[in-house]
Amino acid sequence: MGHTCEEAAPRALPTRGLDVVDGCIVVLVVLCFLLQSCMPFAPKRFGDMEYHPPAKALAAAIRGAGSWQGVHVSEFPFPVLYYAIPYLAVPPGSPDRTYWAAALIWMAAWVSACVLLLRRTAEHIGGPLAGKLAAALTLAPPFVVYYSFGVAAEVPAWVGATLLAYGWVRCAVDGQGDGLTRGGLVAGLAGSTILILSRPNVVLIVALAAGAAIVLRTRPDVQSRRQMRFAAACATAMAAVVLGGFALTRHPGRSPSATPQGSELAHVVFHGRFQYRWEPWDWRFWGRETRHGSKDYAAWSRQLAYLERVSAQRGVDLGQLEWQWALNDVRHHPALALRSGLVRLLALQVALVNSRPPDAFHVGPVGGRVIYIAFHVFLNALSLLALSLAIWAVVSKPLRLAQWWPLWAPWAALTLFHALIYAEPRYLLPGRPGITVLAGVALAPVLRRAWARPPAPTSNRGGVPEGGQRQVDAA
Repeated sequence: MGHTCEEAAPRALPTRGLDVVDGCIVVLVVLCFLLQSCMPFAPKRFGDMEYHPPAKALAAAIRGAGSWQGVHVSEFPFPVLYYAIPYLAVPPGSPDRTYWAAALIWMAAWVSACVLLLRRTAEHIGGPLAGKLAAALTLAPPFVVYYSFGVAAEVPAWVGATLLAYGWVRCAVDGQGDGLTRGGLVAGLAGSTILILSRPNVVLIVALAAGAAIVLRTRPDVQSRRQMRFAAACATAMAAVVLGGFALTRHPGRSPSATPQGSELAHVVFHGRFQYRWEPWDWRFWGRETRHGSKDYAAWSRQLAYLERVSAQRGVDLGQLEWQWALNDVRHHPALALRSGLVRLLALQVALVNSRPPDAFHVGPVGGRVIYIAFHVFLNALSLLALSLAIWAVVSKPLRLAQWWPLWAPWAALTLFHALIYAEPRYLLPGRPGITVLAGVALAPVLRRAWARPPAPTSNRGGVPEGGQRQVDAA
C-alpha cells in the first residue's frame, strides 16, 4: 500500500529514554571523530582566529584570571560564548592546543546529542526507520565531524538548526489545539536565535519563516494554526535579534559599512565579485597559497590594493569603497554577475579538499589522483543523494512547503545568500540538519516497499481469476 501525505505527517510517539540504537549512534559519532583525527587533512584548528581569542579572553574574565576590558566580540557573538564554556575547564596559561582539545570534546558531545535529536525529529515525521536513516545520513558524509575540528561558527549554527527542527516537531506533535508546548517553543526559539547569532548570513530565513506563517494562517486545520504560531514566534525572535544587533553596532554619523559586521560583509561582497569571474571552473579555496596562478585572485589583489590606497589618501572607510565598487560592477556587468551566481550555486553543493594535494591521498599501494577522485566522488555522491531526496520530500507534496519550513529554510536561505555573495561549501553546514531529516523521511517508504515480502500466490483452481481474492479483500 502506498504512503499518503497523512501517513507522513508528524505523529505522536511514545515518550522514551535512550535505547540501543541511541547507544550505537553515540559510538558511531565517537568512531567518526577518531577516524577524522587520523585523516591527512583537517580544517584549521582556530579558523581565521575570529572566535578563539575572544572566547579565551571571556573564559579568563569569568574565572577572574583576566580583565573584562580585554573581552571584545567583533564577529558573531554566540560562537564566542559557545567556545568559552569548554575553555572554562582549561587552566589559564595553558597552550592553545589544550584549549582546542577542550573545544573538540565539547563539540563531540554536542554532535552526539544533536544526532539523537535529529533521529527523533525524523521519527515523528516518518516513523522509526526514517529516524535511523536521518542519523545515518548525518554521519555519512560526516561533514559536521570534520568541521568540529576547527573553532569556527559552522558547528554552533548547526546545533541551532537542529534545535529549531526538533522544537518545531515537538510543537507540531504535542501541542493541544492552537497552543504550543513550552519545551518545543523554547527549543525552537533557542535554536532559531542561536542559528542567526552564529551565522547572520542566514538572515533570509526571517522572510521565509514569516512567509510560512502567512500561508499557514490561511489554512483552517488546527495543526496549521499551531504551526503558524510557531513560525510567527521564530520569525519575530530572529527579526528582533537582527534589528537589535544592527542597532547595537551602529555608530551615529558612520555608515553601516564602518561597523565590524558591515565592514566584513563589504569585504566578502567585494571579493565575491572576483570569484568565478574569468575562471568559472577554478574552485580552489580563495587564498594566496591555494590560488597560485589564478587570474581572478590576481585581479582581486590588485583592485584591493588600489582601494586601500584610495582609502588611506582620502580618509574614506575601506568598506564603503568596496560596497561602491561591487554595486557598480553588478550594474555594469549583469550577465557576468548572473553567470558567477549560477556557478556559485553549483559549487556550494560540492565538497573539495583544498588543504592537501592529490598525491597525499593513499589507500595501501594505490595513491595519488585515483584515490583523490574516488574519495571526492563517493563523498559528494552521498551528499547530493541526501539533498535530492530532501528536495523530493518537499516538492512531491507542495502543501508541506509551509508546514516544514524549519527543515528546508536554513538550507535555502544560506544557498541563496551565498549564491549571490560568495561561496564556500562549509557555509551550508547549518542547513544540513533539516536536509538529513527530509532525506530520511523520503527514503524510508522506498526501503519499506523494497523490503516488503511479495504476497503469497493464490490458487487458480475453481475458476477464480488470479488476484481476484486480493481484490475482494482490498474492497
